[in-house]
Amino acid sequence: MSSSNADLLFLGFALLIVGLVAFYNGLKNFRLKLLIENTPTSKIRSIAMGSVEVYGKIIPLPLKILKAPFSGRDCVWCKWTVEEWRKSKHGGYWNKFKDGLISDYFYINDNSGTVLVDPKNANVDTPCDFTEEVGSNRTLLGTIRSLKVSTDIFGIPRTLRVAEQALSENEFVYVLGTAIDNPFVAEGTAVKHEADVLISKAGNFFLISENSEKNLLSQTRAITKLGIISGIVMIIIGLLIIFLRLGKL
Repeated sequence: MSSSNADLLFLGFALLIVGLVAFYNGLKNFRLKLLIENTPTSKIRSIAMGSVEVYGKIIPLPLKILKAPFSGRDCVWCKWTVEEWRKSKHGGYWNKFKDGLISDYFYINDNSGTVLVDPKNANVDTPCDFTEEVGSNRTLLGTIRSLKVSTDIFGIPRTLRVAEQALSENEFVYVLGTAIDNPFVAEGTAVKHEADVLISKAGNFFLISENSEKNLLSQTRAITKLGIISGIVMIIIGLLIIFLRLGKL
């Protein structure tokens, strides 16, 4: 087999694999779109067990407010990232080499009631709202080291940048998850119905988003179309390349 044939075969298989992944992600987002469309937004005071969709304001648990590691702001959920600048022939790029997550239970309030949310294993849709290059900032360097991340290589300082995504008190969020019995409330002791409910990842989908339902649906439709259409195109092209090359061997 010539090197050109081998290269084309590699391209064909690469397109096939990437196409299958894109198609799968498109179908996954299509299922999410259907779930969002078919799950009515519940008032918290009348929330039922099972798949549920609520929209309300974040209220931290008493004495359970977390601190984002780099910005120091109060939050209930925070994903942090440390990136290093890597040089390349095209200039350079930021390469993520360490990340982490802190989170705790929090409440959602929609003026009709308050329900407990466990964000563990949730797909959290929130923008990166804090980014800073570290430079010689001693506070940031100390925080990075406390997270067991090296700030130098054999004494040579790394060019680092930190970033955070966070959910904070009083932010409004859309939550799509599964309502289950609240394990922290003894059976029959809840004064209000919703006090005995916990929203968590007990089903296939668990989404917490700062976007409204309308914006989420718009985004999900676009991602679904892009994934399915681009996936089909890449699968077809990949298979054509593979069959044509194999036929010439």
